[in-house]
Amino acid sequence: MSAFTIFKNSALWRPFSRLYQMSGLKARVYSRRCVPPVKTISEEKAFALFGLTPAPWVNAPEFLPPVSAASGPMPPEDADFFARFVSAFSPRSAFEFGTNWGVSTAVLALNTAPNARIWTLDVCREMFSDEHLRADPELQMILRREHTGWFCTRQPSLTSKVTQIFADSLTFDLASHEAGQRSYDLILVDACHKYEFVKRDTENALKRLAQGGCIVWHDFYPDVSSWAEVFRYVSEFALAHGEVHHVMGTHIAIWKNHAAASSLPSVPS
Repeated sequence: MSAFTIFKNSALWRPFSRLYQMSGLKARVYSRRCVPPVKTISEEKAFALFGLTPAPWVNAPEFLPPVSAASGPMPPEDADFFARFVSAFSPRSAFEFGTNWGVSTAVLALNTAPNARIWTLDVCREMFSDEHLRADPELQMILRREHTGWFCTRQPSLTSKVTQIFADSLTFDLASHEAGQRSYDLILVDACHKYEFVKRDTENALKRLAQGGCIVWHDFYPDVSSWAEVFRYVSEFALAHGEVHHVMGTHIAIWKNHAAASSLPSVPS
């Protein structure tokens, strides 16, 4: 057993870990910069920065899953901001990596014009063996096919705007898929939180993000208290592309595309 493992299992680890996180040192280590490249701004400044005027918005009704599960919708502070942002931004087309119960899918459908279209992608439990599911803790969040997108699909008024795709985003190529025959004004990255998945989903997003469009990452924790690999990749993306902003009081980070997709630099591996 290594000295670090012994230290991590000791009574000293919790206060050290808390200090490491709260001091900002953890964020600097994970972002590989003395000053992390993702800037935190207020909601008001975010609207102003993206040139948006707040508009009437609709959040999803109370979420009551049909079965117990290890995952759920965005927390209220994230869902509220996301609904307000979508309503103000008013994308004509949106793509979502990570359907889960379909609550954020419904928020997209509820806060866009009647002729807007939304595509949402996720895996389901039937795509994996029981052994594979047991071996990976994050796969415990995956739902059965009948429940994936359940919140949205049970509302007939929304289903005409939404197209579901069942695929592994690590091997999915948006540019070659039929859904990739168009560009997207808004793309939400909220699927698997492992580094390689966040990177792949973002790279897919860049292939079809419209000029002036936005990528929104969920589960970005600026203190790296959770989902550290999301923080790491989004920080690397900010170093390569600049102007990624975390919205204060939420776990949401946003980047706006000011250039044509073909001219965008890649994130170093």
